[in-house]
Amino acid sequence: MTMKQNKEKFDFKAFGQAIKAARKAKGISRNQLADTL
Repeated sequence: MTMKQNKEKFDFKAFGQAIKAARKAKGISRNQLADTL
């Protein structure tokens, strides 16, 4: 499966927005989230 086919299956924008909402709800920055991963 190529990346192009993968993009058609998943809505990455919605996924990113969900991460952003959860991150903001916890009051952490993108950098703080990245440090935990």
